[in-house]
Amino acid sequence: MIPSTFQRAIILAVGAAFSFASTGCRHYYRYLPGPVEQAAAEKAGLDPWKFNWKDLTNRAPESFTVTDRHAVIFAAQVRDLLRKKATVSRIARETSATAQVLAAAAAATLGAVSGGSSKAVVILAGSAAVIPNLQEIFTAKERAEAYNQGANLVAEAESRFQAARAGEVDATRLSLAGAKLIEEIVAALRLVETAIISQIPDIADVQKARGIRPQTLSVSTDALEIQSGAAGEVGVVGDSAIQMIASANTEVADVSRITNETRRVSIRAKDAGLTRVTLSSGAGLRADVLVDVPFQISPAAEHQTYRLAKSASLTLNVSNSSHSPVTFVNLTPDFLHMDLKPNMTSVQLRGKAKGPGVIKIANDFGARRTVKIDVVD
Repeated sequence: MIPSTFQRAIILAVGAAFSFASTGCRHYYRYLPGPVEQAAAEKAGLDPWKFNWKDLTNRAPESFTVTDRHAVIFAAQVRDLLRKKATVSRIARETSATAQVLAAAAAATLGAVSGGSSKAVVILAGSAAVIPNLQEIFTAKERAEAYNQGANLVAEAESRFQAARAGEVDATRLSLAGAKLIEEIVAALRLVETAIISQIPDIADVQKARGIRPQTLSVSTDALEIQSGAAGEVGVVGDSAIQMIASANTEVADVSRITNETRRVSIRAKDAGLTRVTLSSGAGLRADVLVDVPFQISPAAEHQTYRLAKSASLTLNVSNSSHSPVTFVNLTPDFLHMDLKPNMTSVQLRGKAKGPGVIKIANDFGARRTVKIDVVD
């Protein structure tokens, strides 16, 4: 009779292959902290990419800012994770087929050697029958394809963000392009979930994941960032002539010119804030364009962070904000002293102690800006 140690060795070898083949059946992806959680952890002094949720709950900051930097890093993390899961699912499918062959061969070998009396024959033969069923239930091939398509959608969303921002990643605020990037990543993850459980995807998620905004009037862009005093253009795709255009807040931005020959609309930015510009055609078709006019702060900071020596002072001026009062909030009074100037659009900052200083600037038109000041010796 065959030695029991040899039987156990064969069973363990096949079992190891069986276990690896089923690893992709447990979780389709592990959860990552989103941009909001990452921003909160960073403000709380925790590692924004690897932190304990209990620590974040105990040290949750009163306020924090989600920026384009958080959106970009979140996109890269999701894309990397989906690529890894696609690879693991593909290997799991290939390994499960190999394990089936090994189990059948091992069962035949043990049957011949032991004369068919060994219980291991039954165990291994059963494993060979179960593995194809697992493949059918968990469809590792389809999961690998879903993960891969999800990673491709995230990569396309990253490309659209880079094109919209001309390669600039703002570490002080969340632009409209950054908000769209987060929305498209979330839609891509919902499509992956839907594909894994074999449901029909929501057409809205498909459109969002591919950067398509469902609208009846097709325009060249649905979001513009324009500096105050400058102009941006929106083009109408197709033969629709523009009949009417309106801004939800003409103090922030308004239409300066409509050229139906080229189907272009020129929008001039006035004051810092957010507004929605609505375009209408003669056929009653409409499209909304979000316009973001950011604060202009002088003097400009190098690398988006100011440096200020202790006991030294710095005056920040916010221009083009005559229509809406500006609010300044000192979030780090231990490091900075702040005096508001009589014109209400300037502040004088003085370093108190070495450390990271943060000032938040806002107005009633929806403009938001976080200013970082490193107080040094």
